[in-house]
Amino acid sequence: MSDRHKRKLRVLLIAGIIFAILFIGVAVLRVIRISAGIKKMKEEAAVYEEQAKEQQNTETPVKVAYPEESTPEPGTLQEPGTENTDTPDPERETEPLEDIGENYSKEVTEDDVVFDEETGIQYAKNQLLISCDIGVPKELMQDVCNEIDAEIVGYIEITSDFQIEFKEDKTFEELEAMMIELPEKYDFIRGASFNMVSEIGID
Repeated sequence: MSDRHKRKLRVLLIAGIIFAILFIGVAVLRVIRISAGIKKMKEEAAVYEEQAKEQQNTETPVKVAYPEESTPEPGTLQEPGTENTDTPDPERETEPLEDIGENYSKEVTEDDVVFDEETGIQYAKNQLLISCDIGVPKELMQDVCNEIDAEIVGYIEITSDFQIEFKEDKTFEELEAMMIELPEKYDFIRGASFNMVSEIGID
């Protein structure tokens, strides 16, 4: 082998060694960078996890334990101001219902029932039921009855409702006309109607 070939092989060998060294060096640098990146990621993850735990602790509501109400045992003293105010007052529980005031009505007998064949309405003859504004005194309705020749035969004071009966016989049409006339003439009268009667209500 000539010297020229020997030099050429030497150059190629040196170049191969240098290339191998560079390749190994680049590989080592890559490994170092990857390791550093993984370490940094782990550190960041740990910091994030710690921050998340701190935030969760601050948002968690604190439960306050209130002392339970207890009934003192017989023979023990209770501190002033600690009495149970929810205890029902027996005087309030036994308080009587509101007084409904005067309340009465005239019963309708079989002889008082009239049946109108044209309308099919069955009612108490000569009677009307009058509803007035709440609080209208009985005396005011009595004045109306004096004017129309009728009398009060039933009264519910708390609702200002009246049952009136005409002293003279009235036809179906006459009672119907009075039902329209009375609310128009007296502003305290809300309405008037027949005293309707069912078979069950007849004595």
